[in-house]
Amino acid sequence: MAIPQDYLMFHYLPNEDNLIQATHEDFERCHLDSPIKVYISGYTKIILDKVGHYYFLCGYHCSQEQKLEIIVNPSPSPSPFPTTLLTTALPPLSMPPTSQSNRC
Repeated sequence: MAIPQDYLMFHYLPNEDNLIQATHEDFERCHLDSPIKVYISGYTKIILDKVGHYYFLCGYHCSQEQKLEIIVNPSPSPSPFPTTLLTTALPPLSMPPTSQSNRC
């Protein structure tokens, strides 16, 4: 499960592949005429900054199913448990009396 601020790292050969961020419709049809963004460097980091669906495909190999859908869910809710520790006062420790007869 991806959450906001997770990221994806793509490594590909720039002369043989590219990375296209697409709409759902373009992703389903491998339609390449109106990409959201095109990456060609061979090394691409995508930060998933919003909740929702992200669609990526290769412009050269989409028809061979070289594509990826990522769903970003909201961050998990904080724990319902308190974040501070509750402490109970304990009585002070009492030390056993020392014997005067064992003195050197």
